[in-house]
Amino acid sequence: MRQIHLTGKKLTLLMILFLLHIAHESAAQWQSKNRIQIGCELDNNIYETQTNRESEPSLRLLFQSQWERRARYANLTFSGVIGYQGYATAAREDKITDEWQLRIERRLSRRFVAGIDGWARLKHFLYDSIDYHSAAAIFFTRISLPRY
Repeated sequence: MRQIHLTGKKLTLLMILFLLHIAHESAAQWQSKNRIQIGCELDNNIYETQTNRESEPSLRLLFQSQWERRARYANLTFSGVIGYQGYATAAREDKITDEWQLRIERRLSRRFVAGIDGWARLKHFLYDSIDYHSAAAIFFTRISLPRY
């Protein structure tokens, strides 16, 4: 059995390809919201240390996209954020951050819904060998109570 190793860069590429695939789908089937943000912020603790804190302005670029498809018995929501943060002199902290969220819901009866929420975050430091990633998944059920 062959084991597949996905690096952060490969996962970023997969996310971009998935977003392009969704964008290609019929607009009547999917609802989407997109946002681009450009800004500058003062990071008052660049290296996130307890002592010897350093501060510096940073440039932030962000692309956020949310896609939703609703049907009579099932809903699918996918959202992704790709961001860049760069510093003038602290290039070691320059990073690309990806955040993905996926929600799948299935209506099992008039009052009962089951589904899964998945979430992942990847931080790719451009000039450092350390990358950060985390992920979680939650299975859920929802029961609508009758109104009185």
